[in-house]
Amino acid sequence: MRVLVPIKLNLDTSQIKFDERTGEPIYEAIPKKIGDADKCALEEALKLKESVGASVTVVTIGYSKDHQRIIRDAYAMGADEGYIIKMDGWDVVANISIANILKIFIDKHGPYDVILMGQWSNDTHSSVIHSILAGLLDYPLIPGVDALEFKDGSFRGVVNMEDGVYVFESSPPVIISVSSEANLPRIPTLKDILKAKRKEIVEEDISNYKVDYESVDVTSVSKYAVERKKIIFEVDDEEKLEKALDTVIDVLKGEGIL
Repeated sequence: MRVLVPIKLNLDTSQIKFDERTGEPIYEAIPKKIGDADKCALEEALKLKESVGASVTVVTIGYSKDHQRIIRDAYAMGADEGYIIKMDGWDVVANISIANILKIFIDKHGPYDVILMGQWSNDTHSSVIHSILAGLLDYPLIPGVDALEFKDGSFRGVVNMEDGVYVFESSPPVIISVSSEANLPRIPTLKDILKAKRKEIVEEDISNYKVDYESVDVTSVSKYAVERKKIIFEVDDEEKLEKALDTVIDVLKGEGIL
């Protein structure tokens, strides 16, 4: 079995710092990593490697030291092959263009029995690339999997939805998107990390892919601001205190707190 796991370089949104003057993120201070859901997708791929001897390939789009690092991180976890598709402006490329690039990669290096993807990325939460790619490849899609099993030649995905629990089943080839609740990704040992540094990363230039791609401009990003009510009570006797308390209760009810 051949497994492909596309991984994206994500901003670590848990460590965003904002400029106090402008309210904009200080991008150069934000750490970058493999997305949480992508890492869970890789963990599912590695389980297949352990259970049925699958080979696991990871691919990322972009070109920086951080892209090199996340491929090394995937190697340390247990991936067998790692590819970087080198391109500038990778962080503003439209989702449909990303899906088209991945399709060309799959046509070139595939076929793959299963493509495991993170359901969403930490920094955009778009949750659409797996659906677009399934349409381009004409593959069945099991989306948003919270628990995955491979048995008797078929994949069985359990998806927890607001209105119930859904169970989907499909035989390969198939695309499966994995939620960040699906598993607890393994932590590589120091030995694994050192071995990963010696493994080859295959680099391919986007110019060889003969694909037109669109960009999405991010016009602005700012810190979420909570408007204060700024209701001030000056209380110097018991009668004013009772009125102030009544007003506080009315405000809390109006906000749905009480």
